[in-house]
Amino acid sequence: MGDITVSAIISGLVVLISRIIDRVGVTIELNYLSKGKKIALFVSAFLETIVWCIFSSYVLKNANIYEIVGYILGYSIGNTLGIYLLDWLSNDVLSVRIYIPKEKASLMKNITDASYGATLLKVGGRDKDDNLMIIVNTSKKKFNKLTKIIKTNAPSAFVAVYDTKTSINGTI
Repeated sequence: MGDITVSAIISGLVVLISRIIDRVGVTIELNYLSKGKKIALFVSAFLETIVWCIFSSYVLKNANIYEIVGYILGYSIGNTLGIYLLDWLSNDVLSVRIYIPKEKASLMKNITDASYGATLLKVGGRDKDDNLMIIVNTSKKKFNKLTKIIKTNAPSAFVAVYDTKTSINGTI
């Protein structure tokens, strides 16, 4: 391998890493945008734009096959890593609505015994007027545990999950 090839490979790796950083930033930026976090959005967008301007102009001027592959791989890897990073860092609150027949009312006790705050409501639907809805607000980090409780105790429950933009007080 000559010096040109080693240099080209290193250059491709630099582009790959910078593109990963860029795409992780965009993923975080979109999350801030959807949640209305203006200051965090500004900072994230500013930093992401700096990275994008520097490295995309570099690739467009000096493109070799390693840089192009690095640019393409960095895009997809960065998006994926951004999602994992958001999940790992997230302390967002989810509102979970669990619809069950009244025969599964014991699910409420299973949920509260696991230290979740929950509200039980009697609801009607298309076919029946004696269904129940359990509302649980929980963090994303505790959501998997809640899902296991639901699947174990009411496997046919209909579950709807909503992102909560703001929550004040209560048990999470």
